[in-house]
Amino acid sequence: MERQNLILAAVVILVVVLAFVFAMSLYGNNSFQKGQMSFQYPNAWAQDHVIGNFSQNTIYSEVTLKYTTGVTGQDASAFIIVSMQPKPQGLISAPNATSLITNTSNSSAVNVGVSNLAAIQMGSYSQNTAQKTTIIEKNNYYYTIEYICSPITLNQTEEAYKQILQTLKIV
Repeated sequence: MERQNLILAAVVILVVVLAFVFAMSLYGNNSFQKGQMSFQYPNAWAQDHVIGNFSQNTIYSEVTLKYTTGVTGQDASAFIIVSMQPKPQGLISAPNATSLITNTSNSSAVNVGVSNLAAIQMGSYSQNTAQKTTIIEKNNYYYTIEYICSPITLNQTEEAYKQILQTLKIV
């Protein structure tokens, strides 16, 4: 009888340790740092892919973060896309961030501060999709941070998006 109690106690301790390890893997932060850009995002999110190196010698750089949850028996995905691209220069009449935002219909726009930089943020919500984009102009570059998700994953996506904006650093 005493041996069974000892085995049961060992199993309970093992389950508690595994639950703790699992919980820690979902909480906390991951860091992204490449070239001129760095930020943090929740552990529940994963890097889907990275393009370019976020430095001044690339034409376009992007990192896509993905979150998937199984809500109501169906997988629901959310995406956060962080990109950097140079502003066009020369004879082309290039739009600035304000004109990009004001030419988008069915959305609202607001000026915000992100990492001591002026930014324009717009959001658009529908029955099937939520989308928010922040555009930062710094020197000769546009930096965009955008999320696209279903209403089911809006809370998790908004929290991750805010964390990215709060920890964003552009050198």
